[in-house]
Amino acid sequence: MSPPVLEQVKARKINIIETKIKRHIGEKTNLLGFEMVDGTELFFHGFLVDEGLIPNTKFLDGWDYQKDEEGLIIANEDMQMLDSNGDPIPGLFAAGDIISGERNLIATAFALGQEAGLSASDSLRRWHFPH
Repeated sequence: MSPPVLEQVKARKINIIETKIKRHIGEKTNLLGFEMVDGTELFFHGFLVDEGLIPNTKFLDGWDYQKDEEGLIIANEDMQMLDSNGDPIPGLFAAGDIISGERNLIATAFALGQEAGLSASDSLRRWHFPH
């Protein structure tokens, strides 16, 4: 957070806890609190959680593809991954919260998944199969 935002947080006496979460406490949709990695348990009536994002791109090791400074994949408007020259990689599409520049929302992931699936399907129609 920027210094002005941190000043507002401090002035409003908002408690920011940066300890990692080990597990959620509660059942199904009844979230009561968190157990932290240090063993402490936190219970509350309201909260905001920002667990962060570490892109899971290990499966792409060895591929020549573009990513941003956070490690998120750069794709074109058809959700086709781009190589280091900015050219689409044939047959390689990506979607969801691993895409650079997109909001990390479930609805966004569904929409991007649909777009990637349709684009992949369109690309298959353009292939010429031997008869």
